[in-house]
Amino acid sequence: MEKQRKKKMIIIIVLVMLVIGLTVAFAALSQVLTINGELEVDPYKMDVHYNRIEVTTEDMFVSLPQIIDKTTIGNFSVTLTKPGDLASFGWDVVNDGETTVKATNITVPEITCTSSTGNKEDEELICGNQKVEVTCNEDNGSCQTVEITTNALEIVYGCSGPRQSDSPTIDLNMYPLKPGESTGCMALISYSQNATELSTSEVTVSNLGMTMTFSQQ
Repeated sequence: MEKQRKKKMIIIIVLVMLVIGLTVAFAALSQVLTINGELEVDPYKMDVHYNRIEVTTEDMFVSLPQIIDKTTIGNFSVTLTKPGDLASFGWDVVNDGETTVKATNITVPEITCTSSTGNKEDEELICGNQKVEVTCNEDNGSCQTVEITTNALEIVYGCSGPRQSDSPTIDLNMYPLKPGESTGCMALISYSQNATELSTSEVTVSNLGMTMTFSQQ
């Protein structure tokens, strides 16, 4: 009788341990499934890119601007010989994504100058004292323009708002773009009218370009 009682107790203890073990395993499995589960936080697709470069003053360019990444223009250079000379081109920013976007930053590389005669003073005269200023809209946080100034150059990259048939002009104000919208942009590279000295040699301005960074509105 005593042996049967002990046997029953052992069986009960084993069953209790099995139940506890299964409960712990199930809880652990539930935690693993919860931790490893995938949650799609943002279902919207972003697809913003540049399109359709149009050069308006081709004779001023040594090499023409190119789209080298979705939102980067670069690989171009110009030669400006006197105050008032201007090189310009336009392009589009297109939102083919599924969400409204805005430009949150604009970056530019440091430009370089090369004199045809190797005159370092001429290179400094044109490219020296570089300053960069990015302008962003305080109301919606979108960046509108970037301006680079040197001793003799004034360079501006800027975009308008969404294209409207009754307002085709570019006002250098980058508004958030809704899906399917596009905006016109422009670049102006000019030899400043206020320059007091002229270079004695032909100077090529290189490493020109700009990149816009976009995020969801």
